[in-house]
Amino acid sequence: MTRAAANNIANALTGIADRLAMLAPSHRDPERYHVEKNELVHELHKLACELYVDDGVAKHRGIVDPRQRRAVS
Repeated sequence: MTRAAANNIANALTGIADRLAMLAPSHRDPERYHVEKNELVHELHKLACELYVDDGVAKHRGIVDPRQRRAVS
């Protein structure tokens, strides 16, 4: 993995951490919490998949390609 790719993933993780720190249920819009939580989970799976990609194919470490996960959901 190149330094630039590692920095991109680190920046994405920092952004997710910031969003997670602000995540809180709201009595005015309780569904928003769950939608945001699911988006954060999806983004984390996507980043994990990027780390396990080898020659364009995700390695088998329990990580499902996020595109396949979205299609099934």
